[in-house]
Amino acid sequence: MEKDIQITYLEEGPETVSVLARWYYEEWGRNVPGRTLDTAREKVMQSAGNKEIPLTLVCFREGKPVGTAGIDTADMKTHPELSPWMVSVYVEPEHRGKGLGTALCERVKEEFRRLGVDKAYLFTFDRESLYTRLGWKTILREEYRGEQVAIMRLDL
Repeated sequence: MEKDIQITYLEEGPETVSVLARWYYEEWGRNVPGRTLDTAREKVMQSAGNKEIPLTLVCFREGKPVGTAGIDTADMKTHPELSPWMVSVYVEPEHRGKGLGTALCERVKEEFRRLGVDKAYLFTFDRESLYTRLGWKTILREEYRGEQVAIMRLDL
């Protein structure tokens, strides 16, 4: 993993809200009806300053945000019975392949344990093998937002 990495709660770096909102919108919101950069910013702000669910973690390298991951009570409208979720795992393209995504996911696991969570969920369009390697198990496959996704569970 890269050196000089720090993973903190978003409240410790609120100046990053605009950066995270842009990542959220560009990575996941662009093709979702009703999603805008402003709605992405609102979503980020809802998890700022919390050490309870929802929460956002930010990975910094040399003081600059390079990745993020979070926890939320819900992530798929089609599965309100599943909760909580690891959400919004993102690493800037130039920092990928260096272990930052894994570090963020491991920190989220620590947060789940701190919060007393015994089962957690995620869905992924294209990173199933990464999450499998990190201990998540695929429990369902379905179409969501016009694409095939894997819904995965982590038993803690």
